[in-house]
Amino acid sequence: MIHGDSDIGEPKVASAARYVERLNPDIDVERRETRLDADNAHELIGAYDLVVDCADNFRTRYVVNDVARLEGVPVAHGAIYKFEGQATTLLPDGPCYRCLFPEPPEPGTVPDCATTGVLGVLPGTVGCIQATEAVKLLLDAGEPLGGRMLFYDAMDVSFETVSYARNPDCPVCGDDGIETIAGIDYGGGCRVDAD
Repeated sequence: MIHGDSDIGEPKVASAARYVERLNPDIDVERRETRLDADNAHELIGAYDLVVDCADNFRTRYVVNDVARLEGVPVAHGAIYKFEGQATTLLPDGPCYRCLFPEPPEPGTVPDCATTGVLGVLPGTVGCIQATEAVKLLLDAGEPLGGRMLFYDAMDVSFETVSYARNPDCPVCGDDGIETIAGIDYGGGCRVDAD
């Protein structure tokens, strides 16, 4: 929805900023042209009240989850694949992404969107759900998707909500959860090793 053919070859942050500024010239857009990683995640995530996770890879999703949890920042998460999407909200005192998916799939077992494709309207559908979650969190209104994963199937135009709970053995938010991301190899499967 934001990027078009005329934006090819330019950083997505530039075309996204231009789109948002055209949409509402009364807001200030702060561009951050950098890749989020374990080295800069605390600085970037800790500076904000909310993260909207639109990551297209597992490494970034796990970095966002782990650091947002440690920083006490809620996350409006969304992911898409072919004709399906999912959304949930990770609240600082609720279950985290690792409660659902303790570790990412082995590299190469889940094809990326460039290989399998994705229905063009799917990012907009899931993005609208994430935007709604973000507004609710910022306004402290309504009931966020904390502890619930919303699944969307575009082929059937169906939604299903599945509840999930905090896992007491979760390596991040469990009873003996991590206190730092130091030592986590986010390039090697995002595994949190127990002491």
